[in-house]
Amino acid sequence: VIYGKSNKQKRRNQAVLREAFGHWTFDNNHLFSMGVPKKISDDTFELDEDDNYTVKFIWVDSHILCSSDLESTEETKLLSVFCKRGLKNAGFTDVRRAWFYKNVNNPPPELRHIKPTRLSDKVTLLHGFNTTMCLSNEARKQQEKGALFKAEVANKQISTKTVHAIIQDIGLKRDPLSAEFQQEVRRQLVGKFFVMTYNSISRKIYEVDFNQDERNTFERNDGAKISYTQYLQSQYGVKSRLKESCVLMDDRGSAYLPQHAHLTIRSDETDDIKDLLQEYTNPPIEEQLSRVKGLVHVINKNQQDKDDTDKHNNNNDDEKKPQNNGHWNDGRKRKDMLKYGLRINERSVLTEAICLSYPKITIMAFGNNEKTTSIHPEEFKWGGREGTKGFLGSVRAIKRWVIVANNIGPIHEVESIYNAYTKMRSFQSHNLPIERPEHMVINFDDQQSYKQLAKGKWQLIFLCLPEGKYGSVVKTRATKALQSQHLVKNSGCLLQCMMTSTIYDRKKSKDSILGALEQAMGKYGNILYKVTPSIPPKSPYYRKLDRIWTIGLDISHGGGAHNKNPSVCILTLQTLPFCGTQRGMRNMCWLNDAKKDVIPYQATVAMTLNALQAEIAALRNEQTRPEIIMIFRDGAPDNALKEIHSKELVGIQRGIYEVRQVLQEQFGIKWKPRIQFIVVSKDPIDRFGEDVNNGQEVRGITYPCVVVKDITSRSIWDFFVWSYHPNTHLQKMKPKRYVVLRDELKIGQCEAGSNAPMGMFEIIYSLAFTYHPSIPFIQGGTSQPAPITFAKHFAEKFAQLITSDDRRVEDLRLAKNLNTQPMIITEAEVISSNASSVASSPKKPLKAKSDTSETIENDKKAGNKAVQMNDDNNTASKPAASKSSRRSQRRKKNKQQTNSNM
Repeated sequence: VIYGKSNKQKRRNQAVLREAFGHWTFDNNHLFSMGVPKKISDDTFELDEDDNYTVKFIWVDSHILCSSDLESTEETKLLSVFCKRGLKNAGFTDVRRAWFYKNVNNPPPELRHIKPTRLSDKVTLLHGFNTTMCLSNEARKQQEKGALFKAEVANKQISTKTVHAIIQDIGLKRDPLSAEFQQEVRRQLVGKFFVMTYNSISRKIYEVDFNQDERNTFERNDGAKISYTQYLQSQYGVKSRLKESCVLMDDRGSAYLPQHAHLTIRSDETDDIKDLLQEYTNPPIEEQLSRVKGLVHVINKNQQDKDDTDKHNNNNDDEKKPQNNGHWNDGRKRKDMLKYGLRINERSVLTEAICLSYPKITIMAFGNNEKTTSIHPEEFKWGGREGTKGFLGSVRAIKRWVIVANNIGPIHEVESIYNAYTKMRSFQSHNLPIERPEHMVINFDDQQSYKQLAKGKWQLIFLCLPEGKYGSVVKTRATKALQSQHLVKNSGCLLQCMMTSTIYDRKKSKDSILGALEQAMGKYGNILYKVTPSIPPKSPYYRKLDRIWTIGLDISHGGGAHNKNPSVCILTLQTLPFCGTQRGMRNMCWLNDAKKDVIPYQATVAMTLNALQAEIAALRNEQTRPEIIMIFRDGAPDNALKEIHSKELVGIQRGIYEVRQVLQEQFGIKWKPRIQFIVVSKDPIDRFGEDVNNGQEVRGITYPCVVVKDITSRSIWDFFVWSYHPNTHLQKMKPKRYVVLRDELKIGQCEAGSNAPMGMFEIIYSLAFTYHPSIPFIQGGTSQPAPITFAKHFAEKFAQLITSDDRRVEDLRLAKNLNTQPMIITEAEVISSNASSVASSPKKPLKAKSDTSETIENDKKAGNKAVQMNDDNNTASKPAASKSSRRSQRRKKNKQQTNSNM
């Protein structure tokens, strides 16, 4: 509405709004204006869109940057006016939130490194920048007008061949005048995006018009008719020498000549050059900083040239003073009503980083003895003689499992690695934690084969998948046939899948199959290892690691026709968050509206309530009841923090409160855990390097660290974690920004010397190593804490199960015996959980078997210390009320309710 729909309307609206408001930005609620030609106060302004409606702007208030009047997101949006203006004046154009130089083949000398890179006959890489501006922390403290200019390198993959050449290749095997040729051209091009060589603007091909070519004419705004060839020559100085058989049309009806267009390439189309692509898209930090310095130099140089020109013009036009209406006395329009004066310091921000410690890892070694070492690869060995030889705590054996494929070849490969696995881990033949497998060859296209397989009631099925998209189809079929509640009731089995190409890969097959077998053991509830972060002695986390539970929240946006599949929201509860296992894990699922990024309040309450009720036995046990619940939310921008706070954070608090009431009323247990809610920001553009020789050299940081000042926000508590591990490729690493929305531990107010926040930093870093499928950390830990990684894994996995054949929610429910797999929460369950009192909820979930309490009891019998809780600070639990007393309490309560209803 504000920006306009058609191209003509957009240009008109931009001119009208600029005339009235100077430089402006709009956030769907408020329009912010800077550099207004006249003071706006107590006025209204109307924008006539058409005969149907009028947009009215009402002046509200005036605000000052670098004050408490504006929120940080609003300040960032206003500062983007300066940022965009400086980049456009420097010759850059905006292409899907990244900035590329207009004349990509002839950038300024300072930006010579951003020339297009030809990687192959198929792919060429365009280089650009992502940029933003925000007020610096120091500027806020001193009420100065300082800001931070942030930039990172950006890339766009385009076809090396022009669209004209692609069309010619199609015509080699077909008659260029035939309907078949036109149909094939449309099939390959329509729906894809392209960029032009003369302006780098990205457009989508909506139609290929074979009734036009380069000689066709169109009417310009001044009424003159001009051909496409003449227009490109006069406007861009581009010659169109090739004869076209068609033109490309976008959604606005604009035409483009194929000889100047290059298709953009998707990442899944470049698998054959993935490693080469990685080298150019993620250059070393010193190269990135060099490019950003070149960008800053070009912006500053352009601003200086503009200032010199303006000064010269002002000296010549002293008698022609500008009036309030934005015009000069001689009728010329002022081009820049805001003297924005963007000057950027070409020296990068220099700040301090706090080093983090590598966590300790405990594994089961020879002789049923535990072994604890640092997770640094120089000390930690997962395989070989010094590696793991079993599992911590009680062992859950897999007695019945089967290897399934469509031919016998991959089955024999997996079985041979299984035999080597049992020997490597020194398992006793009479007491194997995973017995010898059976094998079965089936037809993946025969639905009866899956039904026959399900009748075996296996504990685990190792599925060897065929290649390509067909393998994904087989995986979805098998998951639905073997885990859907309406098909197998409560007899679902776990699946471990692997591509056949990986099984036959001589270089990777052994390690991949060994990893898959141990991943399956972790899925089944065996504890592969335990991680212990380095906690300062006076930290509120000290000696309380076994009393911490975690919750991970993630949303996966489904695909489907026109991307209309529901977004899958997953809440992952972990009662043993520092152990490499899925024991004590609960996953609750909510199907959100398509492309919706925030979980509704009622759904969050219901998911939290169901997850905690499933672990009610652990909550009743004094030794396993948590004192701290750390919640990690994935991928949210700053402008969504308010909504996340009001819906997700408050929803989890309400769910915890309801369970507290259950424990208090039914079991006489008082429980008040302290909550920490931490959000991982979506793709920050900040990049770090280690300063060497006082700025003379910059290199990649080769130790884990956290940055807590200078580049952080003052309005919210945020920090950056660099999760380095020696096995991680430096060029693939990016820092993660964390925002603390809730901190009931009040670690910012702890006594001096406690280093309270350090405990949280160490825990976050350690949780990058508790996602057990990543063992033995060949590429380091995960980029995010394991609660988020698990939630993301289950969200994406569940989203893939939703197909066009599904008509009811019941079709997506998984077997209840698979208690670590996602359980759907429906609207009916949300309404019932909010309408009725939790105290009168069914007893069945309150008697649920808890993996956590089982672990503690079994480990006490075995004398195993790996997963035992620290008893130093434990107190005796309160005795539960007797059955008779509870019965009498219920009678009194029912009597009171009856009297109140009469």
